Amino acid sequence: FIDMMNREGNVNKAYRYIKQKEDEQRILEQKPLLEISGKFKTILIDPAWRYDTNVIGRTIPEYATQEIEDVEIIAKYADDNCHLYLWSTNAFLHKALHLIESWGFEYKTIITWVKPSIGIGTYFRNSTEHMLFAVKGQLSTRVKNIPTHFDAERGEHSEKPEESYQIIERASYPPYLELNARKERSGWKCVGLVT
Repeated sequence: FIDMMNREGNVNKAYRYIKQKEDEQRILEQKPLLEISGKFKTILIDPAWRYDTNVIGRTIPEYATQEIEDVEIIAKYADDNCHLYLWSTNAFLHKALHLIESWGFEYKTIITWVKPSIGIGTYFRNSTEHMLFAVKGQLSTRVKNIPTHFDAERGEHSEKPEESYQIIERASYPPYLELNARKERSGWKCVGLVT
């Protein structure tokens, strides 16, 4: 750690690394997550994607990341007819599509969050993030007038805007399950709260 900070002179990167390791330890020490029982008509997940590359230290999150295999159990929570919303950055679209298929869902469309300012990026500077929408079985949306983009302010690192939950609740059916949730939400089963 000290070598990393001295060699690159980036205190922000070192801080994020320490916070990530603390979160990994917290997960190891906490009691197992409450078992999820039943099936859900709507599942939302924001995977803690593990980046292979690092852009000036800022892509290191302050929370524990996951390997793709760690989130491949989600299919067991899906009703026979289910909507899936899967958050992905531009860098992980290929892996997100792989997950959708491995869970037995069919990709339908992408809903893009347009952010008010540009962020980091390797080739281009990112100003968007995406919710991939997929369906298992036969389940139409509740309404047909929701566009495939929305504008919203940024929150904390990786926090998703309230507008995205409003879209999901307008389009999809309860019961709702959110994995890697940041807070409890009325009408939802929220699991794996990021703290």
